[in-house]
Amino acid sequence: MNLDVDSYIYEYSLEFIGVRRNALEELSEQEGDVWINKAYVDSLKDVDLGC
Repeated sequence: MNLDVDSYIYEYSLEFIGVRRNALEELSEQEGDVWINKAYVDSLKDVDLGC
């Protein structure tokens, strides 16, 4: 998938922050932090800890 930044924000903002945003400029710093945190936590689900 090859999306420009604003298309990516529009496509995934509802999933990651619970609010539809149309462009990067519409994201608040807090929303960006929430997005990064959720993406990080989601990425840990794919990690094999060898336990």
